[in-house]
Amino acid sequence: MMHYWLIVILVVLVILLIVQLLVRFEILSANARFVVGGVLLFVAICIGIFTSMQDKNESYIRQLSEVFLQGRNITCKLNGDNIDVNNTKFNFVSGTLSVIGKEGEYYKVNIPLKNCHKE
Repeated sequence: MMHYWLIVILVVLVILLIVQLLVRFEILSANARFVVGGVLLFVAICIGIFTSMQDKNESYIRQLSEVFLQGRNITCKLNGDNIDVNNTKFNFVSGTLSVIGKEGEYYKVNIPLKNCHKE
C-alpha cells in the first residue's frame, strides 16, 4: 500500500510544479493556482478513501480464505439462500477468490468469497 501513496505524492508534486511554472510564465492566473490546488487535494483525498476501502475489503477476503482453508465453515449466499461452505464440499480457487463445489449437491457451483461471511 505504501508504494501507491508514493506514486500519488509524486504525481501531485509534478502537477504542482507544472502549475507553478504556468503561473510563473503567466499562462495561468494566481487565483487559478488555488483552484487547481483544491482540485488536487480533493482528488488525493478521494484516492486515499478508495485505497483504504479496498484494503479493508482485501483484508476481509483474505481472512475468509484463511478460515476456509483451515477447515472451518463460512456462510455464503447462493441465489438468496445461505449455505454452509467448508473444504470438504468445496475447493478454494485463489485466482478468482471463490469456492467451487466438489461432486455432490453443489457440483461446479462457483461462489465468490465476497458473497460470504464468517460464522
